[in-house]
Amino acid sequence: MKTFRQIHPIFIERAQKGDEASFNRIVSEYKDGLYRFIRRLSRNDDIAADIVAETIVRAYLHLPSFKGDAEFSTWLFRIAFRLYADECRRAKRLKTVNLGQQIACGYSFVSDGMLPDECCEISEENGKIVTAVRALPELQREIITLFHLHHLSYQEISDRTGLPLGTVKSRLNRARLMLSQSLGLELSSIAA
Repeated sequence: MKTFRQIHPIFIERAQKGDEASFNRIVSEYKDGLYRFIRRLSRNDDIAADIVAETIVRAYLHLPSFKGDAEFSTWLFRIAFRLYADECRRAKRLKTVNLGQQIACGYSFVSDGMLPDECCEISEENGKIVTAVRALPELQREIITLFHLHHLSYQEISDRTGLPLGTVKSRLNRARLMLSQSLGLELSSIAA
């Protein structure tokens, strides 16, 4: 997973003053990471692309209000996460379900040196895990995805989602409990 280097504050200052080249540099640094972040949550290419585009527009419009209290990437990812949450609420209100939102991307952890029956066994186990994660309520699924797939700390998840730290911890714990019940595992085997 790519970690972001922070944009030099001079580019942010210039962009706040209307310098398009500086803003374009900021966008080029973060757009791919924003896309991966929202794509992982939404499991839909079109939704991810739309939210990233809207995030860029909102960031441009609200750039003068960025005070530097948090890292720029945290501010930007929080905008994206809130737009994603708004999209989820809107979709629920309209009671429409996009097939792409129901299908999570599959993950392949299979090594080239494995025997075919070992690959099938691992693939079957991964399928069970992916199915169990898909079945989680949206709030728990988002938190467990950010923690275990994006390898974000509790504080980073709190910063990106705007949720209090205690809420992040409790949702992650609830998600782990639900997964352990769904998979018939001991909690310690999925908490790592």
